[in-house]
Amino acid sequence: MAHSLDTSDAIISEAIIDQIVQKIVDQVNPLQVILFGSYARGMPNIDSDVDLFVIVESNLPRHKRSAKIRLLFSPAPCPLDILVYTPQEVESCSGVVNHIVTHVMTTGKILYERSPDRVCTSVD
Repeated sequence: MAHSLDTSDAIISEAIIDQIVQKIVDQVNPLQVILFGSYARGMPNIDSDVDLFVIVESNLPRHKRSAKIRLLFSPAPCPLDILVYTPQEVESCSGVVNHIVTHVMTTGKILYERSPDRVCTSVD
């Protein structure tokens, strides 16, 4: 007799993803937070991580921007992959075939978008 594995608790809940996004919004004041990958497609599995694309105003190199956000989640509540780009980087990479930015901008799900009247602060 084959036993099916209950993976319901292995899938990361929408509430956890919302908490992660809210923490990024509260601490970093991004322009946008976009979910991409298997969770954005609605097809996560037991091995899926949460893929987030964060757009921020910053003069820091990309790896330092990512590190700063990752430190907010130590320890991480779930497997996370967080990419952090500036609006200028997004603009210059959008439309480039096989580039992650193009993939995110065409298939991602916007979870947060800053309203025009919210004050912009730098991640530096």
